[in-house]
Amino acid sequence: MSTTEQVSPRAQTSAPRPPAARAAAPGVSAPPGVENRIQAARQLIAAMMIGEMNGRKEESETILKAVSEALGDDRQLRVSLTLASAMRGNAKPALDLLAENLDDWPNPDMVRVALSMSLKVAGEPQWRDVPDRVLSVSTDEKVRLFAQLVIST
Repeated sequence: MSTTEQVSPRAQTSAPRPPAARAAAPGVSAPPGVENRIQAARQLIAAMMIGEMNGRKEESETILKAVSEALGDDRQLRVSLTLASAMRGNAKPALDLLAENLDDWPNPDMVRVALSMSLKVAGEPQWRDVPDRVLSVSTDEKVRLFAQLVIST
């Protein structure tokens, strides 16, 4: 019996895919270098958050600008930075972001709940107002579940 006959079809399909296959949709080959760019962006984002957690604001802002230009949008990165800031007790970035008009963002209620989580981590007493407001107006079940989880933890 050959090796391929010994391995079941299920086992063959669960084998790790090459990196390029993970980066692209099924049946579409990834352009050269995509996996490297994805990995570089992840490393930069991690460095940005670690810098923010350690009070290295200037370095974090430089990385935010560079990655935002590469991605074309800084909104989700800014939300991530609020959590990193909150981990060192600074609620100001989350409060500043909440003061902006988030209605034109993708899924603004989810963003508001994420920001309330940052406020909670930072020890800001008004964190609870945000998920309560979202629960009172949102009909999105995922957003409501996230808000309830933030409140309950």
